[in-house]
Amino acid sequence: MIHALGQTIHSGSESMCNFKPLDFGHVYAGANNPIKALYWSAVINGVVAVPVMAVMMVMTGDRQVMGRFTVRGPLRVVGWIATACMAASVFGMVLTTLSQASAFS
Repeated sequence: MIHALGQTIHSGSESMCNFKPLDFGHVYAGANNPIKALYWSAVINGVVAVPVMAVMMVMTGDRQVMGRFTVRGPLRVVGWIATACMAASVFGMVLTTLSQASAFS
């Protein structure tokens, strides 16, 4: 038997508790707007992706980490180009945000 979120699910003799996601709506204004939440999660994801991609590129080129499966040649170049593009987009986003913020002050 399955009920709404936050209630118990009964499956035979077992039961599990179904939890709903944490609600941080009180932290920022516009908490009831899922589109804003989706937008900001994508922004955070893009910013965090840059150092993760850089570390991954360093690790995939290291023979001690990857053994005989190190990334070489064109694939390595494409990986660094993608990392640079992500870094440039984050840099552009920060510059745009700062220039807009200074225009309003």
